[in-house]
Amino acid sequence: MKRIFSMLIFHFLVFMTMMAEAQKGTGSLTGIARQSGDPEILQVSCTLKEAASGPCAFTTGRSNSGTHLIVLNDDNYELNIHLGPTSDVAYIVKNLVPGQRIHCKVFRTSELPDDNFIAIELETDNSFYMLRDQNLRPVWAGKGFLQ
Repeated sequence: MKRIFSMLIFHFLVFMTMMAEAQKGTGSLTGIARQSGDPEILQVSCTLKEAASGPCAFTTGRSNSGTHLIVLNDDNYELNIHLGPTSDVAYIVKNLVPGQRIHCKVFRTSELPDDNFIAIELETDNSFYMLRDQNLRPVWAGKGFLQ
């Protein structure tokens, strides 16, 4: 009985370790809100090309599926804007349609490719979504969404 219990504990620990590692991307070990220094904040007006959800290589959070907006800026240059974990931003994406104009407040870190950004706020003609607070901490990491 002791051997079975030991094996169960061992398998549980291995499983938990695998789950923790599966949820970490190649981004920084800490989120931007816990890092020193202030990244540059930009305003981007663009046209939505598509919303894509799937594994996110640059995540530092708990989710292994992130949602990104692939957009075209006013110079017709394609940008990738990370919204957040798929489960936490699904209600935003369901209100977006390709071809729609959107306005975003974004930032980027040095670890991201030049055409990748992280959304702070997202605005459409009739909706406003706050994704990160003034310290760039994701709203889903705390009190909940503000709309």
